Amino acid sequence: MKIGNFIFKKTALTRTLFFIVFDVVLIALSVFLAFLLRFDNKIPLEYFSTETIQKIFFLTTVFCLPVFYFFRLYSFSWSYVGTQELLSLFKATTTAFILLGIAVFFSEDFPGFTGLPRSVFFISYFLIFFF
Repeated sequence: MKIGNFIFKKTALTRTLFFIVFDVVLIALSVFLAFLLRFDNKIPLEYFSTETIQKIFFLTTVFCLPVFYFFRLYSFSWSYVGTQELLSLFKATTTAFILLGIAVFFSEDFPGFTGLPRSVFFISYFLIFFF
């Protein structure tokens, strides 16, 4: 594949990197959409001023990507997706969000997470699984 002056060969590494980059974009989209859905398309400015959205995006990415890699979601062919892969995706997403929930629960004293609606995590969980 050629993009501009760069030629990318279809290898396992480039394929994995493509899916990781795509997952980062979809995780960011799901966190932002979770805030939009939670607040009926009117996110309060306090979540932007305290950079809560960016922190949640960062934490979600930090927990999801390694768990997805551990559950081997980047090492199968998407043209043959079946029940087993969907079950792996469910397990990986659930594990990542359990770990994320534990991390946020123990970091409740940080000023960025006070007043954070926990429903944002549930909404983003379903969006990440769906995306």
